[in-house]
Amino acid sequence: MSTLSPDRIVSSKELADELSKLPPQKFFKSGLEGLDTLLKGFAEGDFIVVAGEQKSGKTTLCATLTRRFTQQDIPCLWFSVELPYQELFDQVFRGDPPLFYLPRTRDEKSVQWIEKKIKEAVEKFGIKVVFIDHLGLVRDEKTFLQRNSIDIIDERIAQLRELALKYRICLFGVSEYNKESINKADKTEMKTGNLRGTARLGYTASAVIGIERLAGVKTARVWQDIKNQPEDIFLKTDMWIYVLDCRRSGARKIKIKCYQNDMGDICEYEMV
Repeated sequence: MSTLSPDRIVSSKELADELSKLPPQKFFKSGLEGLDTLLKGFAEGDFIVVAGEQKSGKTTLCATLTRRFTQQDIPCLWFSVELPYQELFDQVFRGDPPLFYLPRTRDEKSVQWIEKKIKEAVEKFGIKVVFIDHLGLVRDEKTFLQRNSIDIIDERIAQLRELALKYRICLFGVSEYNKESINKADKTEMKTGNLRGTARLGYTASAVIGIERLAGVKTARVWQDIKNQPEDIFLKTDMWIYVLDCRRSGARKIKIKCYQNDMGDICEYEMV
């Protein structure tokens, strides 16, 4: 009696029938209206890249999304590869972190270890959203031996993308934005090609979200009616969130004006 191989060639009809028997893909929203509209929400299997320069608010945006997801009872898992846990709790979450999950120790940083922890968190806590802060510090012994190998970096990105699909999670990966690669004549426009690493990162992602702090561009006294704010005047807490690319909605290079509130969360200005 022959056993059917799982990697055999099948017809489109057979595969479509198999997929129809899977649970429907779950979508959820962040509560940031503009972002949810442009991305058509977040979904199981998404690999979302959050990009920006150093101290632009990437981790703050992930923390904001974590707070909003947990308020909807959507369990989140964090890999804070860069920040010590104490700093994450005290500075990013302002001493009042919501209920989410983390590995007890951070002795490893390989994709294999990350998958092991994701599997554990899915089985124990029903995790639906995972944050990796940041992608540049995910590495293993092979990466250390071949630090400049683009192929190794591309393989790592592809593996993380597969984890999102395999475990039916929405995976957010933080990436630095390479300011030096921006054409000076067009320095105000963020592009997926400016992501630090390889072009594979932008191509592989379900969506790329950029973030840029605007403090220092221009300053002004607090005005009373935010609906009448000039586009070129910013407070120290103001920032742009860019939807640089989204496969599901087709949105590209659209920006949303936001600010950071007293709790440290990122909020959108009213859309008029």
